[in-house]
Amino acid sequence: MPIADSSSLRCSSCLARKLALGLAAGGIAVSVVVWVLLIIWIVRKSRKTICGRPSSSPVPSIHRYTSTEIIMASYSSEQYRAHESLDSTFCYVPGNLMNHSGVVLIRKLPVQGLIRESAFLIEIQNIGRIKHKNLLQLRGFVYENGSAASLIYEHAPYCLHHFLFGGEAPGNASNGNINPELSGGDNRKNNTIPHAAVGRFLSASARLRILHGMVSVIAHLHENCILHRDIRAVNVMLTEDLEPLLGGLGVGRLNIPAPKYTVELSPYVAPEVACTGKATEKADVFNFGILILEVASGRPVVDGPFQLLEWAWALHQSNKLLEVLDGQLISASERSSPLLPGTIQSSDMSLVWKCILHIALLCCHPCMEARPTMRQVSMLIQESIIMPIPGGMPRIPTFCSGQQSLTHV
Repeated sequence: MPIADSSSLRCSSCLARKLALGLAAGGIAVSVVVWVLLIIWIVRKSRKTICGRPSSSPVPSIHRYTSTEIIMASYSSEQYRAHESLDSTFCYVPGNLMNHSGVVLIRKLPVQGLIRESAFLIEIQNIGRIKHKNLLQLRGFVYENGSAASLIYEHAPYCLHHFLFGGEAPGNASNGNINPELSGGDNRKNNTIPHAAVGRFLSASARLRILHGMVSVIAHLHENCILHRDIRAVNVMLTEDLEPLLGGLGVGRLNIPAPKYTVELSPYVAPEVACTGKATEKADVFNFGILILEVASGRPVVDGPFQLLEWAWALHQSNKLLEVLDGQLISASERSSPLLPGTIQSSDMSLVWKCILHIALLCCHPCMEARPTMRQVSMLIQESIIMPIPGGMPRIPTFCSGQQSLTHV
């Protein structure tokens, strides 16, 4: 073979080798770029999922939903929007959600002042860890980039507020499906009590069962250093058997009020909270005292010029405290029957209610130091102990008078 031909072959072989190496390097580079882009896409998608999909729930038993899923699960979007007009929050959504069939309770949170997502998820995690038989359990939530948020609770058919005071109520309570234990007389047969009159038919034993359940759950929260901050009849739901379920736990921490605001001396607000803005266990005790008076009397704490707490103190001063009670409470049939077997031993309903009302006024004492703890309240109810109380309504401490501009704590 000529020398020129041999050199030509060697050059061709070198070029082929270089071309192969170049193609291999290029292929590797392209593969690396593709993998990098794929990883970036996966990370971004994961972040997007965390911001808007159920898998980002911090508690496995609490599912995360979108507003669209809630609307699609209900029979119509009107049912989801209906709760926007309810003063307190809860509405019923029938249908099926991803992890829950049947009816659930939904509480829509105001968007204004909604805390950031990371803090929101921490609060959801804290709420999800708390368990008690008388606590309304959180089953899911909605959080959409700070533009929408709702809490989804287990189903409970009745709201204590609407049973006591009437008015339009969501779910079964609005169409007359009242548990027979609530009714009396001929209405027990047809089970069609007018909703506005429901409070008059809530039996004494049922009301005391409700109060006993509330004592138990609030004491449990306080023993675990947890404050409720909003104990009201509107946040108490009832099962078919009239077992109370306290809702609204932690809701006050999901929205940040304006840094400076004015606290009105609402009858629901303990005087020291109106002065300092600080929530305390004794503030929860004050709220519970108001709840006792509402349950016992069947009257709201404020009704126009009527002030339930002032009225109760005035009756006590006249030695007529039992006149606070709803006129239907103490009937001849219940006067001689055990009240709560294993819980309250006394069969004398008047003494039992006197004990309860004394506890209510102690809980509503304007000086927080004079109020009992919830554990003490539980003991007093268990033993039917009638505690001494002041002869008249104590004055609000001078440092708590008027309205003040506060820094929220």
